[in-house]
Amino acid sequence: MPRPLEGRYWATAAIVLLALSPNIVVSTAFGAFQKTIEHHTGLGPTGATVVEELSNAGYAFGALVGGDLTQRFKQRYVFLSCEALFVAASLLAAFSWGAISFSVGRVLQGLATGFLLTAAIPPLVQLFPARKLQLTAALINVGFFGAVTTGPLLAGPSAIGAHHWRWFFAGIGLLGCAGLALAAFSLPTKPPPNPELPPDWPAFGLAALGTVAPFVGVGLLVSRAFSSPGFTGLVGGGTIALVTLLVLEYRKREPLSPVRPMSTSVPVLGTLVASIAGAIYVTLLVLDGEYLAQVAHDTPLTAGDLTWPQVVTVVLAASIFYVLVRRRSRHIATFVLLGLLALAAAGGLLTGIARLDAGAVTLGATALLGFGAGATVSPALWLAGWATPVKLVGRVFALIELIRSEVDYVLAPIMRHVAHGSAAATGLSHGFTYAIWLTFLVALAAIVLCVGIYLASGVRPERPDLETYLEGGEPGLDSPPFLARLRAEGAQAS
Repeated sequence: MPRPLEGRYWATAAIVLLALSPNIVVSTAFGAFQKTIEHHTGLGPTGATVVEELSNAGYAFGALVGGDLTQRFKQRYVFLSCEALFVAASLLAAFSWGAISFSVGRVLQGLATGFLLTAAIPPLVQLFPARKLQLTAALINVGFFGAVTTGPLLAGPSAIGAHHWRWFFAGIGLLGCAGLALAAFSLPTKPPPNPELPPDWPAFGLAALGTVAPFVGVGLLVSRAFSSPGFTGLVGGGTIALVTLLVLEYRKREPLSPVRPMSTSVPVLGTLVASIAGAIYVTLLVLDGEYLAQVAHDTPLTAGDLTWPQVVTVVLAASIFYVLVRRRSRHIATFVLLGLLALAAAGGLLTGIARLDAGAVTLGATALLGFGAGATVSPALWLAGWATPVKLVGRVFALIELIRSEVDYVLAPIMRHVAHGSAAATGLSHGFTYAIWLTFLVALAAIVLCVGIYLASGVRPERPDLETYLEGGEPGLDSPPFLARLRAEGAQAS
């Protein structure tokens, strides 16, 4: 078919945003209308929570497997098929008639978005000159976390009416239709890079176990204790499977995931920052939202409206990152540190939510959360990408998203369980405050850990060479061996 928009930068950028943003919006909006969905579908609290966690697992698993699909099939056809799957899943969720139909639709939404991650981003990075990469980095920042921050805002109106959540899912499906139509008229047809790549079945199996088991385990915390076999067995078994997967992929000659190229200082640090920062952001946002709903008794509309500052500050962070892309890596590292400090400051502010005006605290905290998220996760993703060959960009992002999703969407349910468990003895308000304090301490520990690894990494303050990066050969950013400076000092001492 004719492709009049092929080679147009803004059309390709819009495809990426339409592919990745809708499901991210759903993930942060779901809590506002979860009780209504439980009632209409018959899922119940545990069932609805497990389904949402399975959708997150689908995203993580799809991101990993999508790297295989784009190696053996043409990216255009992978994208169109997966986008069509997302549209069908969204409409199935919107017009679901029971627990099974809604569950299938919601889980397939996450799975399809994971597939799309590795099919959508590479064309935007690889097909345009280096002068566009600066804008691409900022746009994807907005696409990832601009969508996250708008979720609570959009959820408020969707939670008012009895069936408004159905219109919300239908609207998400329409966004997918727009992305599908735009992709049909713009994405090029290029031969797959490695059509003879043999399927890595052990990796698929380990990835499935390593994603599904932990997410189901934390989903069961709604009705079970930390000591229950369902939680400890699933989370423990899934963690072992994920670690085994990373070890096997590191040792393989043709791995599904680029674990070995990402084992140097910059990608390791980028993955760590993206994972921890995302987890702190999601956890504090969830705890704050539940406090407003269960303790302050705010409506979903009121609670959602209080999160508007994060939309502004995440755009501010993306704009600053746009300026810093061409600067030395030390400037970007300082920016990431400011983002981590902002996340910690948000946690510190939220510890006073029971003593101060909850609405005012939420406004200030969400402003800090938006800036912190925009200044950490996406910049860390890009630093890791620039430190590896451009041909791996889709799979690099996919591996980071796999690990980040595991941390992000596992910590929040655990802290929520801590809050409700503590509430049984000290009251709901004190329970949430206790969980926020724990998250705040995790944020402080994360800052110390990340700064220590950076200082021990031996990373030089160089500018990313984006021209060399896009030529497809060498990475655009030098990345010494992990903890290189610490190793060198140990060798000298011995």
